[in-house]
This record gives sequence, structure tokens and C-alpha cells, in this order.
Amino acid sequence: MSRSVRCGWHDTAQRERPRVPSNLKTEFAITKFLPPKLRRSLVLRQSLAAVLSSGVDRKLVLVTAPAGFGKTTLLTQYYDHMRNLGIRPCWLSLDQRDQNPSRFLVGIIRSLQTITSDLARTVSGLVEVRPGTDVDRLVDALINDVAAYGQKIALFLDDYHEADGPVVSALMTRLLTLMPQNLHIVVASRHVPQLNLAVLRLHDELTEINASALRFTTAETRDFMCNMRGHTLSNDDITSLHAQTEGWVAALQITSLSLETSGNTALEGLGPQRGLVDYLTMDIYAHLETDIQDFLLSTSVLDQMTPSLCDYVTGRDDSALMLQRIERANLFLVSLDSDREWYRYHHLFRSFLKTELVRNNGQRVEQLCRRASDWFATRNIAEEAIDYARKSGDYARMAELVELFAGEHFRFGRILRLISWIREIPQAVLRYRPWLSLYLAYALFHLRHRDEVESILTQSSIDFSGGQENGHPYDDRMRADFENKVEAIRIGVASVAEGDASLIQRITKLSSKTPTQEPTYQCTLLNILGYLQICHSDHKTAAATLYRARMLNAQYDFVYGIVYADCFLGLNEAVQGHLAAAVAFYTRAAALAADKSGPHSLGHDLACLLYGIALLEQNKITEARPLIVTSAPIAGDFGPIEVYVQAHVAQARLAAHDGDLAAALSLLDPTAEAVRPSVYRVARLALAVQRIRLLCDAGHVDAAVRTALDVGVEEVANVGVLSTSNRWTEETCLAAVIQVEIAIASGHAATAVPVATALKRHMAANGRRQHELTYAILEIRALLAAAHQDMARDRLFEIFRLIYPENYARPFIENIPNFFSLLKDMLQVYPESRAFVPEGLKADLAVPITAAVTIGGDNYFLIEPLSDREREVLAHLAIGKSNQEIAKATDLAVNTIKWHIQNIFGKLGVSNRTSATLAAQHLGLI
Repeated sequence: MSRSVRCGWHDTAQRERPRVPSNLKTEFAITKFLPPKLRRSLVLRQSLAAVLSSGVDRKLVLVTAPAGFGKTTLLTQYYDHMRNLGIRPCWLSLDQRDQNPSRFLVGIIRSLQTITSDLARTVSGLVEVRPGTDVDRLVDALINDVAAYGQKIALFLDDYHEADGPVVSALMTRLLTLMPQNLHIVVASRHVPQLNLAVLRLHDELTEINASALRFTTAETRDFMCNMRGHTLSNDDITSLHAQTEGWVAALQITSLSLETSGNTALEGLGPQRGLVDYLTMDIYAHLETDIQDFLLSTSVLDQMTPSLCDYVTGRDDSALMLQRIERANLFLVSLDSDREWYRYHHLFRSFLKTELVRNNGQRVEQLCRRASDWFATRNIAEEAIDYARKSGDYARMAELVELFAGEHFRFGRILRLISWIREIPQAVLRYRPWLSLYLAYALFHLRHRDEVESILTQSSIDFSGGQENGHPYDDRMRADFENKVEAIRIGVASVAEGDASLIQRITKLSSKTPTQEPTYQCTLLNILGYLQICHSDHKTAAATLYRARMLNAQYDFVYGIVYADCFLGLNEAVQGHLAAAVAFYTRAAALAADKSGPHSLGHDLACLLYGIALLEQNKITEARPLIVTSAPIAGDFGPIEVYVQAHVAQARLAAHDGDLAAALSLLDPTAEAVRPSVYRVARLALAVQRIRLLCDAGHVDAAVRTALDVGVEEVANVGVLSTSNRWTEETCLAAVIQVEIAIASGHAATAVPVATALKRHMAANGRRQHELTYAILEIRALLAAAHQDMARDRLFEIFRLIYPENYARPFIENIPNFFSLLKDMLQVYPESRAFVPEGLKADLAVPITAAVTIGGDNYFLIEPLSDREREVLAHLAIGKSNQEIAKATDLAVNTIKWHIQNIFGKLGVSNRTSATLAAQHLGLI
């Protein structure tokens, strides 16, 4: 196809190439995101320039025409025009593999991320870790991400016809319907896409350029053939050529090359148009040297090529020189980078070459693809290595490569890609590779696909008994290793629900056996063991186990395992109420994952979610929100069910803070599919607790009761009887909380108080301070509802001293009615409590506490501003006047002066005149 069509826009002298993220090596060929490089000498096409320029503010520019009409060239020039206008362009060249909607959407995401790696992050993770996710939801997430970016973006989709199909069309239709104003889409396709173009036309949101507009006029044909290519042709020749080609740019290009090859100075002897591309291409190909023909055929199997790849595939050592010769001869070779290292053939020319290769020697295609696979494999480029193995039809080799790259993908959390590869391998090949089935089960375990994992493990055990492909049985050591790994995965599957103590014994027994050959499983076992120990409140042992796990993961460079170990260490600290220590682990995990696996990896999002929740606990909503919003939809869909609950609860808390009760309740659905399995009863109860609390606070007691019944919790006539229970499990604790909440909302708060107190004491006895805080706040809710204001105030002071110096703040605001009134009451009655108020609460006080001033070991706060009269009394007090002297100077009664002085002491948080004077001086009041 010609690259010789220049529109009338200002040319960019040195186009800045888009920045391609480094993690694309194993996902896509980088050339999919690079627009072709243009020549300087091009035909001016002012009419097309005007049409495209008028479409900048419309949703869609659609360029449709058969192959070889200059669509890509036109898009490339428009791409430069967008950049000159200050619009951020990004490029995606599509192929048949992009008919898969997930791959199509990931391609768009990665294209957008050439603008900035933070763009489209939410939808990137959803596609990565949630196979089968509803397409509409993914598109909505993409729209939200682009809208949040703010700046105008132009998304170029070249060769759209390669990906066009019902599912992709539905995806694109929704995107075009709901797309934000800052997005502009440009599409080139060989045929009219299956999109609802009539609606876009009706609303003047579509600019269309078809084959008629792309065809050269007679004047443009003359300009191209005579001025650009230097041929001496008469007016009659030009007229005839234009009539034969109908202005088809590729045909003109081929004709020009044919003239150059034949040495003709006129069209005489070229013959009539016969099947256009086939005739003209064969006319060129037939005149090439045999050496060049062989090189072209051999390299036609390559989607993109570089000299060293061509050398390896063809067995030559002069591919760099051959590519230079082909480029100089204008044999449809397109340079893909400014360094001229990577190339591809024009699609039409490559299609012809591949057809010729198959016709001449079909078996050679398999051999060439196999060698291409080997070249990419030696460079650890998994996607291309495996794709060429599949093209070669050698699924045994494909299976071998998947096994080769499986460890790396587990290490860095690239789980979904591994799943898709294994599922492409025929069952006839898999039956002799039970380890691949084991890898599939291990990967699906991280996505909580319990039933499918068990089915695969059962089947793989049967296949294992069939022996190896060569007919030899597996030896005892290999069989034992396999069975140990099966047991490890089964323990892992069981651990994501509330596990019983037997899981710890099973891990201990498994670990005492001969170490498994694959270190990934050793690391995983230790992480699971540490997590189970946290669940059973064995915090000291859990910390030791997880430190060991981290060391072992680091020894094998198992990044995913290190991140998990740090996250679990953080959870262990958080459960004990050590918020600052938890934050340190989460931030370390997030930094490591971002550096080693990329900002969109599963481990990174898990760490960011937990970090965001910790910030939310500290009432740092502005900092917590982006972490939770971008990470919760991703991190919540893999790993322990506890993470799913935390992700949904965190999002619901933000929604409630924003006043969107409906959104919050939707996120806290205890009947959702994800928590429906019977083993997830604790998860359902945990969601129900949060939902019921919101409903009760909003006065929807009947709805709260219905939610309780949905999770199997009935009202207890005298909820206080629960306080005598000494068999608290996580399940019974949550059920009791639900009954307490409903009792409070139903006017039976007095009977709820002893239950909340019993729950609080149980958690204190188990060292779970975070839960102790939760139930202490529940106790205060019950006390306030029972009109025990003084007791509630005393409990609040006790909690502050309990959690000091950890900065837990948000739970008080969310769960204690009229909290700041209670806080001010506490500060008045207990001035010494000012030293224990969490930092996250001070900014939200209606009358804020000032920053502390330390004098001789004392902290001074101004709890409330002083009135003008109090300032006047304070000035007299500070110079040593007695009450009577102050009364005389201010013309007030002595008792009034005493009342003012007590108020001053309370607001300064002091108990005598000397402290009041020092505090006032250091706070700048006198």
C-alpha cells in the first residue's frame, strides 16, 4: 500500500514516537502501538485534510475502503495532525486475534497507556483477572478512566476489519454511545463495521471517508506517477492508467514498481487490468532475483521482523542487507521504528507471499514458524514464542513452552494469560502433561474457582496415571511430587474460606515431606500457613512464618509471593491494632510489585487496596479514595475471601461518605454470586453487618431485618442472653453483632449492651485489637441508644487510650451517632484526654483542637476558641490578679469571673492558673 499520500496539514519534522511500556514484551508486539513512519514526499490532498479537520470534535472518524487505498497513510497523517493540535493520540493496529473481546479491549488499554501508564488502570485490571466479565461493565470502566484523565485523546484503530465481529461490535457500540467528550476515535477498515452508524449520523457525530473519497483524481495520479515517482507518461497514459486503477493507490504503486523493474518508459506492454493485485504483484515478483524471492517467501510467516530474527528463521547471515535491498526497491516493506530495526510487509504483499509459500511448499510454513518460536523463546518473549508454536501446529512444543514460562508468570502474577494458553492446548497433548493441568488449577485457585479447581485436580490425577508420552511410567519421586502439589493446592483452596485447625496440621504434615521440586509451591504453602495462623489469632507464630515465607520467596525471586507475604504481615499487624506497622508492610509490597511486575499487576492492586483501607481508617479520604477505587474491583476478585469483603466494604464506606446510600447497599449485597458458596458464610455475614448498620442508621429497620434473615440470622427476644456465651467463633460473633444492631434500632438497646461488652472482651483476650475497637464502638452505640451518655463518654476515653498512638479515626465518625458532640463532652470532662485524640479526628471537629505545644513534657491544645470576654479575663489572670481584682477591672461579679476562669481552664485543657498562663503564651493568646 502506498505511503505517498500527503494531506495539507503542517508536517511534523521529527515525529515523537509514542512511549511503549516495557511490560508489553510478553503481551503484544510493540509494533501494534506504533503508527508507520511516513516519507516526506507525498501527494497533497487538501480535500481530505479539510474533511478530517472538520471531524475533530465529532465522536468518530471512519475511513473505509478496500485494501491498498491509503487508509493507514491517511490515519498516520491525521495522527500527526492531532499531536500538532495538542491532542494526545494513541495507535492500535488490529489483527485476527483481536476478535477476542478481552484481547481487543486489552489492546485499547495498552494503546491508551502509551500516553501515560496510569491511564485505564481500573479496566486493565478487570480484564486481567476476571475472565468472562460482562463486556458492558468493562466498557463502562474504560469510559470512566478516560473521562477521569481529562485531556483530549484521539484513539486510532487501524485494520479494524481484522477484529470486527458481533461481540467486538457490541463493545464498540457501547463505547461510542457513552464515550466521554475528551475521547475522539478514528477507525480504518476494509469494510463498513457492524456499528450503529445511523444514530451517529443523525446526531452529526460521524465523519466518513470511503473509497470514493480516497481514490486519486486524475490530477493526483499524474502528480504521483510523474512528480513523485519520476515516470515520463503522456496525458493519454495517465488517463488510461487512472481508468484502469480507478485511483487505487496500491495499484498505482505496483504499476510504478513494475515500470521501474521492466525499464519501460510508458505503459505499453503492461497489459490490461487482470485481477489487479494478483496480476500486478506477480508481475513484480516474477522479475525479482531468486535470492530475494526466497527471502520474501521465508519471512512472510513473520508478523514483524528484525534482521536477527530473519537470519535465524531463514538460516542466512545477510538479512540486514536483504531488508535494505527490499526497502530500497519499495517492495512493500514498512519501517516500524525510527531506528529501522523492525519492519513488516504490507498486508496485501504479505498475503500474496504466504499464498505462494503454501502453494510451493506448505510443510515449510510449519518449519519457519517453529524456528520463529525458538527465536522468541530464547529471548524470553512468551507471547510470540507460544503464538508461533501454535501457528506451526506443534502443540507439543506449545505445551513445552507454556511449562517453560509458567514459573515466570506465576512469579509476577500474570495468571490469566497462563490460563488462556493452557486452555488452547488440545486435550490429547495435555493428557501427557499433567503438570500443565496442575498449573491451571494453581492459577484458578487464585481466582477462587473452587469447583473447577477440584475438577481439574481430579482429572489430572487420572491423566497422571497414564504415564508419559513415550509410554514410560512416571517414577515414584515424580508421582510423590505431583501428589504433594495437588495437596498444596487443595489446602490453598480451603484456606480462602474460614479454615479449621486441620488445615494447619495438613500443611505441617505436607511440609515435613521431601521438599517439592518446584519452589513456587513451597513459598505458597508458607504464605497460606501464615494466613491461617492469623485467622486463628496466633499472631506471633504467624509473623515468624510469614518472615520465613518472605525470605524463601526472595531466594527464588518469587515476586508475587513476596508481595503476598508482606500483605499478610500487614494484615497480621492490622488485626493487632498496629496500623502504622501495617501501612509500612503495604507500602513496601506496593513498591516492589510496581517495580517488578508493573503497576497493573494483581499483587500491586492487592497491596494498594490494603494501603488505601489503612488510609481510610486514618480518615485520609482524599488519599485513600484513588487507591481504593482503582484497586478494589481488581484485588477483590482473587485471593482470600476476606479481601473480597474488605474491597466491597471499603467502596461502600466511600459511597456512604458521598451520601450515595443506594450504591453503598449494592456493594454490600450478602447474596451476591461471589459469596454464595456455603463455605463463604462468614463473608456473607461480614457484608450483612455493614449493610444492616447502614440500614438501621437510615431508619430502614424492616429492610435490616430482611437482610438478617437472608443470611440466616433471626431476631433474639432477649439479645442480652448472648453475653453469657463462651463459644465465640467468627461466625457467632458476626451473627451476634447483627442481632445487637437490630436490637438497638428496635428500641432494645439496654439488652444489647452486655453482648457488645462480651464481644469486646473476647477480642481483647485473643489479641485482636482491631476487632476489639470495632466491638468497643458497638458498645458505645448501644450505650448512647440506651441513654447512658456518661458511660459512653467514659468508654470513648478508654478506647482512645487503648489505640494510642495508632491513628484510627474514621470508624468513630462512621459508627457513633453525633460523635463529635460526644468527643467535645469527653474533652470537657477529661481535659487530659486531649493527648490521646487521633490526628485524623482533629480536622473534622466543628471547633478544632489546635496543634499541640510541648512545654516541660506537657501538651497544650486549644479545644475551643476563647470568647472576647474570656480573652479579657485571661489577660488579667496572666498578670497575677485575684478574682476580686479581675471582677473590679471588668465590672463583673466575682462568681461570673470564677465561671469564666473555669471555661478558660476547660478550653485550654489545664487545671490551674500557672498552666493556663503558659498555655496561653505558647498558643499566642496573650
